[in-house]
Amino acid sequence: MNYEDLITEAKNYAEQNYLNKEKLGHDEELQLLSCGYSVLFLSASANKTMPELAKAHEFIAKCFDKIGDKNYSTRHLKTASNYAKISK
Repeated sequence: MNYEDLITEAKNYAEQNYLNKEKLGHDEELQLLSCGYSVLFLSASANKTMPELAKAHEFIAKCFDKIGDKNYSTRHLKTASNYAKISK
Protein backbone atom coordinates (compact mmCIF):
# COMPACT_ATOMS: atom_id res chain seq x y z
CA MET A 1 0.00 0.00 0.00
CA ASN A 2 1.18 3.49 -0.77
CA TYR A 3 0.14 6.80 0.82
CA GLU A 4 -2.72 7.29 -1.65
CA ASP A 5 -4.17 3.90 -0.73
CA LEU A 6 -3.90 4.67 2.99
CA ILE A 7 -5.51 8.10 2.59
CA THR A 8 -8.39 6.58 0.63
CA GLU A 9 -8.77 3.80 3.19
CA ALA A 10 -8.91 6.25 6.11
CA LYS A 11 -11.53 8.41 4.37
CA ASN A 12 -13.64 5.41 3.34
CA TYR A 13 -13.47 3.94 6.84
CA ALA A 14 -14.61 7.23 8.38
CA GLU A 15 -17.44 7.59 5.85
CA GLN A 16 -18.71 4.03 6.23
CA ASN A 17 -18.39 3.65 9.99
CA TYR A 18 -18.91 7.11 11.44
CA LEU A 19 -19.97 9.93 9.12
CA ASN A 20 -23.01 8.04 7.85
CA LYS A 21 -24.23 7.12 11.33
CA GLU A 22 -26.94 9.23 12.90
CA LYS A 23 -25.46 9.20 16.41
CA LEU A 24 -21.96 8.37 17.59
CA GLY A 25 -20.74 7.20 20.97
CA HIS A 26 -17.78 8.92 22.63
CA ASP A 27 -15.29 6.27 21.46
CA GLU A 28 -16.64 6.50 17.93
CA GLU A 29 -16.21 10.28 17.97
CA LEU A 30 -12.56 9.83 18.95
CA GLN A 31 -12.05 7.22 16.24
CA LEU A 32 -13.62 9.53 13.67
CA LEU A 33 -11.25 12.34 14.62
CA SER A 34 -8.33 9.90 14.45
CA CYS A 35 -9.32 9.07 10.88
CA GLY A 36 -9.50 12.78 10.05
CA TYR A 37 -6.08 13.59 11.43
CA SER A 38 -4.57 10.48 9.84
CA VAL A 39 -5.65 11.84 6.44
CA LEU A 40 -3.76 15.07 7.18
CA PHE A 41 -0.69 13.23 8.50
CA LEU A 42 -0.59 10.84 5.54
CA SER A 43 -1.09 13.70 3.09
CA ALA A 44 1.82 15.61 4.62
CA SER A 45 3.95 12.45 4.59
CA ALA A 46 3.20 12.02 0.90
CA ASN A 47 4.42 15.58 0.24
CA LYS A 48 1.03 16.76 -0.98
CA THR A 49 0.56 20.28 -2.31
CA MET A 50 -1.05 23.08 -0.32
CA PRO A 51 -4.44 22.64 -2.06
CA GLU A 52 -4.35 18.92 -1.27
CA LEU A 53 -3.51 19.65 2.37
CA ALA A 54 -6.41 22.10 2.39
CA LYS A 55 -8.70 19.21 1.42
CA ALA A 56 -7.37 17.23 4.37
CA HIS A 57 -8.25 20.14 6.67
CA GLU A 58 -11.71 20.28 5.10
CA PHE A 59 -12.12 16.58 5.91
CA ILE A 60 -11.12 17.20 9.53
CA ALA A 61 -13.63 20.05 9.67
CA LYS A 62 -16.31 17.65 8.42
CA CYS A 63 -15.38 15.23 11.22
CA PHE A 64 -15.58 17.94 13.88
CA ASP A 65 -18.89 19.12 12.44
CA LYS A 66 -20.25 15.57 12.74
CA ILE A 67 -19.51 15.47 16.46
CA GLY A 68 -21.00 18.93 16.96
CA ASP A 69 -17.82 20.92 17.57
CA LYS A 70 -18.40 24.00 15.44
CA ASN A 71 -15.39 25.82 16.92
CA TYR A 72 -12.77 23.37 15.65
CA SER A 73 -14.71 22.75 12.45
CA THR A 74 -14.57 26.48 11.70
CA ARG A 75 -10.87 26.64 12.56
CA HIS A 76 -10.01 23.85 10.15
CA LEU A 77 -12.12 25.41 7.41
CA LYS A 78 -10.26 28.68 7.97
CA THR A 79 -6.93 26.84 7.74
CA ALA A 80 -8.07 25.18 4.50
CA SER A 81 -9.04 28.57 3.09
CA ASN A 82 -5.67 30.04 4.03
CA TYR A 83 -3.83 27.11 2.43
CA ALA A 84 -5.76 27.77 -0.77
CA LYS A 85 -4.81 31.47 -0.66
CA ILE A 86 -1.14 30.67 -0.11
CA SER A 87 -1.06 28.33 -3.09
CA LYS A 88 -2.33 30.95 -5.56
